[in-house]
Amino acid sequence: MEYSQRLEPSNFLYRPPRKLMRLLEWLQNATLSHQPAQIFYPENWLQAIQLDEMASLLQKFPSAIRRFDIVPLAREACETESTSSIRELFLATMLWGYGTVGYGPWRMAHITSDIEQLDTILFNALRAIKYGNVREAFSVFQDAHIPFLGPAYFTKYLYFAGLGCGINHYPLIMDTRILQSLRALLGKRTFSEGTADDYYTYIVTLHEWAEMLDCRADSIEYLLFLTPQEFWKV
Repeated sequence: MEYSQRLEPSNFLYRPPRKLMRLLEWLQNATLSHQPAQIFYPENWLQAIQLDEMASLLQKFPSAIRRFDIVPLAREACETESTSSIRELFLATMLWGYGTVGYGPWRMAHITSDIEQLDTILFNALRAIKYGNVREAFSVFQDAHIPFLGPAYFTKYLYFAGLGCGINHYPLIMDTRILQSLRALLGKRTFSEGTADDYYTYIVTLHEWAEMLDCRADSIEYLLFLTPQEFWKV
């Protein structure tokens, strides 16, 4: 397990910014179940992706899906490690991630075009997360160089896999908007070199902040995503 020793506050790479601490009440109440649903256009996804798992997923969630809804799918994928359950978890993650963005189904059609290769990548990443190796899970995707599947989206899969596998210091989503907010908060470029070490340091930092602020680490991630970088510069 990578995150085996808790850092002491004096050893924080970045201490919790004061601007973040002022939003403590919001952070402590931003649970997964309170976050809004992401709507999507099911016909576009069905037309683009001819997989049984997509049809099954859209029967469960006809037109909208919440972050909270994906956790049971992740738990099943982690427990069974079946190809079908892992595919369904990945597709649910992408549905939630893209929402109504028009190019989402088109991109996913390309990502799933070599489904056997993708199955192997998804399985290996899930296994790495299950056994606590976040860096390895990140590198599985990064080394695969799948077009249209960069860190902004594959970290979504890693995040849900971590929740489903019950990892205490679970992976977190790391996209451009989150990095921009962090840059504005900390006054410097952070975690933006695109390496597995950067990603791991980002996860450690947000979990340390969450422990100090008595909130969820993914609540901090969600806040950073919601707020434009200009918000943190005021």
